[in-house]
Amino acid sequence: MGVSLLTDQTPASPNNVDTNAAGATLATCVRSSVPGMITHVRFYGATDAGGAGWVYKASVWKPTADDASPAAQLLAITYDPTLVNAPGAWNSIKLLQPVYAPADMPYKVAYHTSNVSGQVLYVSTSSALASPITNDVLTAQAGDTSWDNGGSPITLRNGSYKYSGITTYPNDQFSNALYFADLIFEPGWTRVRPQIVMDNYDLGGSGRTLAVDVTTDVHISPKELSFEMNSVYFAITNPTSVQGRIYNTDTQAVIADTGLLDWSSMGSNGSITGWYSLPITCGVLPPGNYTIAVWEPTGTRAGYNESAAPASSIDGHVSILNGRTGESQNAGPAWPGSGGATRLYGVDMIYEVVEDTGASTRFFSFFS
Repeated sequence: MGVSLLTDQTPASPNNVDTNAAGATLATCVRSSVPGMITHVRFYGATDAGGAGWVYKASVWKPTADDASPAAQLLAITYDPTLVNAPGAWNSIKLLQPVYAPADMPYKVAYHTSNVSGQVLYVSTSSALASPITNDVLTAQAGDTSWDNGGSPITLRNGSYKYSGITTYPNDQFSNALYFADLIFEPGWTRVRPQIVMDNYDLGGSGRTLAVDVTTDVHISPKELSFEMNSVYFAITNPTSVQGRIYNTDTQAVIADTGLLDWSSMGSNGSITGWYSLPITCGVLPPGNYTIAVWEPTGTRAGYNESAAPASSIDGHVSILNGRTGESQNAGPAWPGSGGATRLYGVDMIYEVVEDTGASTRFFSFFS
């Protein structure tokens, strides 16, 4: 179930204490020799950081410039309000939406730890990144070295950190230290297209359903629905709950339903920006046309990309046809209504291709 960079390593300093910082973001820069998905961020818990009160946030960064003059794209950030640190052991945070990682591109996987009672606690091993660390398809290059970055080399500091009360791109470095930030990587998972950039919105009453129509010529087994929200184009105030559904497009019949899910259970941490995942129980769907929909009872705007063209999945069997939206549905989810051939909403599905024998093959999703 996935590959991690670190295996049996344990920190030489299991309980570093910093009394001057408001918090710290600690990271490891990694690359994979094959494409795949970053699904989780792992970190090793400090021995004295057990119990409630400590807040941990996972993040994934794509560096775009040398760390000496840093620039980076924040690809994912996830807060798990239910996580209680396991001191002296590995902890894992599932990203709200997996991050697609092409082969041989550097990414920084990081976690942010808070200050509790005047202390920031973390683990480390000095000089552990004086030489590369490799496990399976994953490699962390040595301390301050050039990374290929798709043919445009950049110099990155590995074993990096940044002191701050909030998650911040980590580009500082000390003694080639390893801070035991790690990942779970799924080789072979892939995407159809980049994350939707919402460039417009339509107005409506209270309550919105966003959806995309898809068609498949193979059997598929849906695992999760997901949706994207941001403060500009889904203008939700005080969100409370969401609900996902899969419809038969031709008959408008409901095939599967997530049920009404409480917003606070999704780790939003007071922010609505980002991708959110909705687990769904659904049997195997035969070849046909399906509509993937997400309903939110208080939204008044639906963000979309007007020029996004329909897309095919990497397996060549599942294609997006168009997007749909429904308005004024505060009483509950309903068939999303009209669509548009060039309009796509930030709604996604992670699914598994299933052979006629019922044997599964690979997972895919529409957006990264």
